[in-house]
Amino acid sequence: MIANHDDILKQHLDDIQLSSRNVTYTSPLVQNEIIEIMGQDIILKNLLEEIKAAKLYIIMADEVTSHNKEQLASCARFIDKNNDVREEFIAFIHLPRITGEVIAKTIVSTLQALGLEIENVRVQGYDGAASMSSDNVGVQRRIRERSPKAVYVHCSGHCLNLVISHSCALLQIRNVIDKLNQCCLYFLGSPKREGKADYSFTCH
Repeated sequence: MIANHDDILKQHLDDIQLSSRNVTYTSPLVQNEIIEIMGQDIILKNLLEEIKAAKLYIIMADEVTSHNKEQLASCARFIDKNNDVREEFIAFIHLPRITGEVIAKTIVSTLQALGLEIENVRVQGYDGAASMSSDNVGVQRRIRERSPKAVYVHCSGHCLNLVISHSCALLQIRNVIDKLNQCCLYFLGSPKREGKADYSFTCH
């Protein structure tokens, strides 16, 4: 499929078919290795260089469960050389446990392995779970022990979700949210968005 739009790849695949060589580089194993090389040695390497050039950065993390395994999605926010604010995904990190101590140690060890200095963290962005936000046993306190200027900020997305969730206990709010959802679905399914040329409206 990609070869239909990429002349270099098309030429490569055509040459393989014309030759008698067994090396095709199209097996799932080789493709996964190529993707890993691109991700680790090119994309992530360049991203880390940009973060190091910015020096100060923000860490954002959220714990997720996938196939009965706990993982930590980690991202960095920084200002690049063009003075643009960037938010970039860094890695999925396996968590043996989801306690504040284990998560904090995992974040610190990951940043160290990537060559990022924990002392340069200025803000931490997590959800409001006790393991992340607690002043006594939470990740944010343990990170501040290593980087005292790393202020904890409750993730705005999580805050908005909590506000809407609690507000929906009121019938009026729930009705408003429902109407907004219906409006979004209506416009998403409109003929104009679907690219249809025939628009017919009936006024009553």
